[in-house]
Amino acid sequence: MFDQHHADDVGRILLQAQNDLKNIRNKISNGNASPVDLDRVLERAENDLRAKAEIVLSAVTQNTAETLPTIQQPVDNQRNNSNNRRRRSGGRKQTSTSRVRRKVEHARSMEYILNPTSQNAREFLQGRFGIPAPKRQGHGAGQRRVPNRHTMQMRRTGAVSSPQNALPRQNRINPSAPPPEIAEEDIQKGMLNLINRGFIPPNVDLSAAFSRGPPPVTQAPVQLHDWTEQFAKTEPFTSAFGFNAATLRLDVQNPIQSLNNNNNNNNRRDVKLVSKLPKTTNLDLGPNPHYEGIPKPKPRITSDNDGSQKPTVSMKNAQDVDKIRGYNELLDEYSLHQFIIRKGKTLASTPEFQSFRRTNLANWGNIITVINLLEDILSQFQVPLAYIDGKSIMQLADDELHKPSNDELLRCIVNIDQVNTMLRLPGRRYVGEEGPALAATKIQSSWRRYTCRTSYLNYQKSTIAAEAIQTGWRQSQEYFTNRARIKQKRADEEARWMKLSSDFKDRWEEIQQKRRVVIHVPSISREEHQRLTIPNFQTQQNLQMSRLCAINDPMVDVIYISPIEIAEDVMAYYEKLLEVGGIENPRLRIKIIVPENMERFPSHISLTSLLLYSPRSIKRILRFINGRDAYIVPGSLGPEERRLALRLNVPLLAPEPALANVYATKSGSKRLFALADMNTAPGAHDLYEEEEIHSALAKLIAAYIDVPRWIFKIDDEFGGRGHAYFDVKCLKQVAMLRKERAKFMKADKNYWGRPEVQEGARMRLMDNLRTVLKQKIVLCGEEVYKDWKRFVKTFTRIGGVIEACPLDVRGSPSANLLIEPNGAISLISTQDQIFSTPYRYCGCSFPQKSVPHAAIRGAALAICAKLYEKNVIGYVGIDFVTFWDAASNSQRLWAVDINIGLTRSASSFALFHFLMGGKVDTSTGEYMVEPWEENTSQTLSNNGGSQLQENSTISSLGENSSLNQRSSTGSLQVPRNLLESRCYVSHDSIYHPNLGSMQYGAFFNLCRLHGTSFDLQSRNGLAFMLADSLVGGTIGMLGVGKVHSKALRSVSKCLKFIENQVGTLHQKGEFDSQKSNFMDILSTIKHLELEGNKKGHHK
Repeated sequence: MFDQHHADDVGRILLQAQNDLKNIRNKISNGNASPVDLDRVLERAENDLRAKAEIVLSAVTQNTAETLPTIQQPVDNQRNNSNNRRRRSGGRKQTSTSRVRRKVEHARSMEYILNPTSQNAREFLQGRFGIPAPKRQGHGAGQRRVPNRHTMQMRRTGAVSSPQNALPRQNRINPSAPPPEIAEEDIQKGMLNLINRGFIPPNVDLSAAFSRGPPPVTQAPVQLHDWTEQFAKTEPFTSAFGFNAATLRLDVQNPIQSLNNNNNNNNRRDVKLVSKLPKTTNLDLGPNPHYEGIPKPKPRITSDNDGSQKPTVSMKNAQDVDKIRGYNELLDEYSLHQFIIRKGKTLASTPEFQSFRRTNLANWGNIITVINLLEDILSQFQVPLAYIDGKSIMQLADDELHKPSNDELLRCIVNIDQVNTMLRLPGRRYVGEEGPALAATKIQSSWRRYTCRTSYLNYQKSTIAAEAIQTGWRQSQEYFTNRARIKQKRADEEARWMKLSSDFKDRWEEIQQKRRVVIHVPSISREEHQRLTIPNFQTQQNLQMSRLCAINDPMVDVIYISPIEIAEDVMAYYEKLLEVGGIENPRLRIKIIVPENMERFPSHISLTSLLLYSPRSIKRILRFINGRDAYIVPGSLGPEERRLALRLNVPLLAPEPALANVYATKSGSKRLFALADMNTAPGAHDLYEEEEIHSALAKLIAAYIDVPRWIFKIDDEFGGRGHAYFDVKCLKQVAMLRKERAKFMKADKNYWGRPEVQEGARMRLMDNLRTVLKQKIVLCGEEVYKDWKRFVKTFTRIGGVIEACPLDVRGSPSANLLIEPNGAISLISTQDQIFSTPYRYCGCSFPQKSVPHAAIRGAALAICAKLYEKNVIGYVGIDFVTFWDAASNSQRLWAVDINIGLTRSASSFALFHFLMGGKVDTSTGEYMVEPWEENTSQTLSNNGGSQLQENSTISSLGENSSLNQRSSTGSLQVPRNLLESRCYVSHDSIYHPNLGSMQYGAFFNLCRLHGTSFDLQSRNGLAFMLADSLVGGTIGMLGVGKVHSKALRSVSKCLKFIENQVGTLHQKGEFDSQKSNFMDILSTIKHLELEGNKKGHHK
């Protein structure tokens, strides 16, 4: 094979190196070696291996293929056979004869090769190389035609070739031009004719066109020699390891040197000269000068005629060869197995590829499949040369079921950078043999794709259009159908609501006489942005647990919807409180329901919405009602209250929520006050633009130049959160206008009321008002609206009012009323509001002492009468402000605001009324109770069990107890002059985060020890209003006394006690993010005590 002789050559080189090293080792042991000997041996071995590597590499890279195989019977074997025969016939004459024979054979072979015209040369070339002799015409065999003068002259004057056979001029000038077309007659003239004429470039590999097997000769550049060597007697040189055209060198060498080399390496033998070489003569073209000194391989065993076997020198060399590893084995183990794919074909004859195939015979089927795929890609893109990594091919071939992708195949290429450059060239895939077919296929597929896609897009557009029409039609049908359904549902709900409300009004008196169920839902059903800004929202909704006192009426059972789980301590406190009040077994008449889906919703969702989304709670309510008459008492009204009423089919003791939102706003209350002909503060309402705010404020300041402060109120806010005030002293123009008015009013009292004067004053104020207002305005709810920009944004979105604040305010009374469905209006209580900071409600004191009771009672009844005309029923709270008017030298009362729903002050009054068991005097507004005997003293210590303590004997709190001596009409059975009045101060929401650190029982025990308790007999002291356990840090208190100062003192005493127990807060956020109002309330109570003491001294 092509690669077998290369392996033998390398083996011989290594064997020679091993022998040389062995000799040097012997010399070293004898002390005769020198470093020069070792260097010479290594250098020779290195040069021999480098030369062999160059030969192999040249055979691969120069596009050479496997040449003629090595002659089956080497020349050396023939020599050995002839030597053996001659050695038996005897003698030293064989050595000289063999040397002469070889010299003659070399000379004659060179003569035949250089002059192949003779018959012997043609026979030699035919037998040795398989080259047939050309056919002769007109001459005999072996005759040489001698040209005469005529023929020579004809050759000199005749044309060498016809013009039509010449290569076109374009191809002669530009080698890269496309080759010309070759006719059939050109092909018949032969390949040499095409090469000579230039149709085939000289560097093209034509071996595939001639050989059915390996080509005999490979083209290579000819070396030009010096002219002085022209007549030197030389002979060709071939490799000593066998014939191979890849290793054939046409350079000649001195025959004397070759002969000397042969004399040094071969045994001397005598041969007989022969006169003629046979056709099968084995030609030895001489040794390789690079491998001087290396003996040629000899047969291991030579046979004599008698059959005896004698060891020769070759046997020793063969034994040495067996000691080293073969070249193929070394290549299989240490090779990188990188082979070459040239022009889409794998060079299968390279040692690397042969080694790769030997080492992977078990999986060669999968490997050759991957190689074929890689060849297809490289052939398609006409990649001239690609180095393939065999290890990567093995990894891809491991999985038989996986077909490698193009990217995975390209990763197997070592010179991927060069290959990628070709692959990325536009149109490169169409350069190969199948390029036109691929291009045509691509064009056809692209056109078919275009036509199919165009058709599909048209179909898709039609489908989309049809679907859009169908969807639009269905949507329109569903829209109108659902619209009709919603309209019908709303009509049905409206009809149900109207019927429910009308039946409730018609049957109100009947319901009052029968046993009924009152459903208390203390929900804060306001807008989401408001609920999000209420701290501790769920606890704030539970501040009205005193609604449980409604079971004071024996015909009433109460369902209380709680937004939080009521702690056992809190529940035990209210049960004991109700039992002390004369309610036997209150658990049978009270049902506290907590919505089961409370934890699934955000904490800021309203209680009514939670109840609507809790079907089990709805069923529990319906089961408790059990067909009895019932109605709902809500908190602040929203649309969810109406849905709840329709869901339960229970009426609301409240107006329509949409109607309530009209008159419960600041602007709506102003309109209602105007209808009721009530005195109101000067101002403007229904403002929705910032420019409108500035214009209205300038107009009001100009008209009421003496008003010191103007208040801004957002329509739907509550508790003073949406209040802001502006002092006019911040405007320099006000002082100038006041002087101007005083100056001109002396001459004309109506001067300031002239329209032109007012317009001029307004324009002067507008110039400075836009800048000063946003800088000097004071926001009361800074935790909600941190700056003027946010305040005015909400103000203009929802609307609001601007009203005057009097200079000398004497009080802020309020009235709680009940508008019954049948139109009866009852005044429940009147009290003075307590503000911790300007306009921020924190509590109330009963009864109000700011204005005569008759004045506030008449105003409240007049307003409620107008509300009833507007179909407003239920609980209503009306706020007033009273001040001293210097102009009229009298006290005046202005209506300020309307709160539709059960207010916090009305809830605290319910607890007070339950504890007192008395009645409000309609003429004075005071609360009157019957005095107790002084021989016993009972106290409600407010601990977890509400224990009763006696000084002597415990009197029974049964039916004969005066706490329960109430008639059905609520009138007292004691003469008027024997009754005692009672007052209270209430704070229902006091937040102190340190309260959460105290245990419930320990706190109330400390209160009892310090005298903070409620005396049930004397009806004096302090009672707590609990909304949650102390863990939340919120507590409420109700201080009761015969006079206002004593009630105030009991509250102050309790606040000081809490301050001593849990400390004070000096800054916001010391314990949590919610701001504590404890210190504000404590300061306000101290201030009220100080004013009360001053009034007492004046009296």
